[in-house]
Amino acid sequence: MDLITFLTQLPIMAALVLFIGEFLAKYIKVDGWAARLETWIIAIGLVFLSDYIPVAAMFIGLTWIVKVIYGILIGVVANGLFTIEQLKSLLEKLGIRTFIPSKAS
Repeated sequence: MDLITFLTQLPIMAALVLFIGEFLAKYIKVDGWAARLETWIIAIGLVFLSDYIPVAAMFIGLTWIVKVIYGILIGVVANGLFTIEQLKSLLEKLGIRTFIPSKAS
């Protein structure tokens, strides 16, 4: 796998993880570290599923430890995307995310 392929697939996979995580957040109420862990698990799962469904062909044939590392990296990027306020409001307008008030006052 070359660097260009990885850098182009990373944001696509992170966005996919973000949408799946927000969809699941309607049914699984978690926040803080549990929400981050949920995102990492979704990302790792998508990387492993790439052997069976065409999510991202660049992960086909990698060893399991490399897949776990890539999944964690994708999860970290997805967590970073989630902190962007404009993205949160877009998800709320699309009906994917329900408004969750901030705990900081």
